[in-house]
Amino acid sequence: MSRIKRGWGLTKKSWGLLKEHPSLIRFPLYGGVATTLLAIVFLGPGLYLWEEDQLAGAIPVIAIGVYVLSFVGFYFSVGLAACADMIFRGQEASVSDGLAVSRSRIAQISGWAAVSAAISLVMGLLENQGGTLGTIAARLVGMAWTLVTFLAVPVRSRRSSGPARSSASAGASRSPATSRSAPRSSSSACCRPES
Repeated sequence: MSRIKRGWGLTKKSWGLLKEHPSLIRFPLYGGVATTLLAIVFLGPGLYLWEEDQLAGAIPVIAIGVYVLSFVGFYFSVGLAACADMIFRGQEASVSDGLAVSRSRIAQISGWAAVSAAISLVMGLLENQGGTLGTIAARLVGMAWTLVTFLAVPVRSRRSSGPARSSASAGASRSPATSRSAPRSSSSACCRPES
């Protein structure tokens, strides 16, 4: 829960930062444009095939589209979070600095995008095939997952933590002995691109 609180705090500061550093608004703008174009490219044909009852072609195109859209969203979110962190530390940060951090975290972003796409597809199946209970379950899971992805994934990805490592470290952090004895790594390393 503390990770979500930190993520929420960083999100609030990030919006304030957008007002002070207007060039950073390019992250959500670039992400929005890229997402719109990619949705047209992938989801348009996928939904057309779905309507034509050509499920063998529709399902892979839609699945790939959902993954690509998740990847793009996380890519720009991680870049914005990295820039915000740099500025909070008193460093100069530009869009290219944030994109450099995102590029250095491709593996983590790819992992989180895969998890997000899988959850989105399962929620879609629940909603379409699960009746009323499936719809309720899908919407509850959807709200929780949206909160987690919005608040925690950019921070986790920025710190070189993919989904497998995050779930392993989350289990370890629940142990009182582990959390007291395990030293935290320097947080300044979270924002530098890996070499």
